[in-house]
Amino acid sequence: MQTDQVLVQTRSYGSPEGEYKGFACGRGVADFKDVLDNPGLLASIAYRAEESGVKRVFVPDCTEFNALVARKKHFLYTIHSVGGSKVSVLHGVRAEGSFLDQSGDACAISTGDCPALVMLFPDGEMFVGHAGLGSVVNLARIKNEKGNNRDHESVIDQVFRVWKGSDRSQIKAFVVCGIQAQSYKHPLKCPIYGERNKKLTQYIIDTYGKECILSHNPGDKELGMINIFKIIRAQLDRYGVLPGNVTHDNVNTADGSDEWWSHRTWYELGQRHPKMRNNPDGRNLVMFWKV
Repeated sequence: MQTDQVLVQTRSYGSPEGEYKGFACGRGVADFKDVLDNPGLLASIAYRAEESGVKRVFVPDCTEFNALVARKKHFLYTIHSVGGSKVSVLHGVRAEGSFLDQSGDACAISTGDCPALVMLFPDGEMFVGHAGLGSVVNLARIKNEKGNNRDHESVIDQVFRVWKGSDRSQIKAFVVCGIQAQSYKHPLKCPIYGERNKKLTQYIIDTYGKECILSHNPGDKELGMINIFKIIRAQLDRYGVLPGNVTHDNVNTADGSDEWWSHRTWYELGQRHPKMRNNPDGRNLVMFWKV
C-alpha cells in the first residue's frame, strides 16, 4: 500500500507484524467518548499524527454498528490545536467510518476486537472504517428485531452507494487489528445462545460460503468460529473487487497476549474471574491517513 499510512495503538509498546507501526498512548482507549474526553490521550494521538504529517483527524462514533459511512462534511464539531499541536480533531457523526480525499487527513477508529477496514480507490479516495460482525452483517434482521431501520446488509454496501467511481478492479482493501476465527466462537450447543448461534452461522454459510466458518477438524463446526475477514472478502468480491486485492495483517487481538486490547478476552476472563471486571476493558486505536 503506497498511498496511505497507518498507526495502531496497542496495549504495549511492541511492534506488531504487518504493514503498520504500533504505539501506545499510556492507557487503553475505551469507547468513543473516552477518546474525546481524555485530553492526555488526545494530545498523544495528536503528537503521533503531527510527526507523521497529519493535520486533521476524523473520529466517527462507530459504537452503534449502524453500517453507515460519512464524508468530511458530516462531522459537526472540531477541536482545534489539540494538545498545543497544529492538529485538529473532527467528530460529531455516528458512522462506521469516513472517506478521505486530501493529503494530511486521517481517520481514527476505536476497536475492541472488530477489525478496521481501509479501502483505496483508483480515483485517489480512501475509506477508513470499523468492520465488526455487526457492521458487515445485519444482525437485527437475522434476529427479526423490531425497529430495525437498516435497509442494507453491510458497511461495504454503503461504501459503494457513496463512492461514484466505476473501475472496481483496481480497488485495494486492507483489514487490520481484528479478532481471528479461532478466537471468535459462537458455540452451537451453548445453553443460552445456542439457537441464536445456529441461526447466525447458518445464515453466514448460506449467504457468504462455508469457508466463513472455520472448520479444519472434526467438531469445529459446533464451535461456530466466524471469520470476519472472509465475510468482508466475499462482500467485496460481489462488488467486483479482486480477491487478490483484499489482504489482512494476520493479527489476532484475542490471542491472549499482552500486545492487544480485547473486549472478548476481557469479558470471558471476567465471567470466570469476577475480579477481572475491575481491569480496563481497553480498545485499540487504528489511524489511517493519506500522504
